Amino acid sequence: MVSTAFGYTLGFIINRKSTFHADSNIALSTFLNVLLIVFIVVANSFAGPAITGLLLRLSFVPETLVDTLSKVLSMLATGIFVYPANRFIIHRKKKEVTDNV
Repeated sequence: MVSTAFGYTLGFIINRKSTFHADSNIALSTFLNVLLIVFIVVANSFAGPAITGLLLRLSFVPETLVDTLSKVLSMLATGIFVYPANRFIIHRKKKEVTDNV
């Protein structure tokens, strides 16, 4: 649990400073990031078994690959959701005010 918390914290800092160059409210960004992490954990708890069940019902998927494919599909779905959430919701840049004189 400590390594997971450390990894999420380090990822948050790197994403905020290096990846997205965010300068928005850090308290709000931290709160939104915690909500995102909780949502991902809960969503994967339900989506993982659903994907596994779907793959087991498909006749063309070998049973030996079901666990691996379900993990890859679950990670892909998470990645597709997490990047836009980080970019457009959590790590925002303040809009620059221009003087129109």
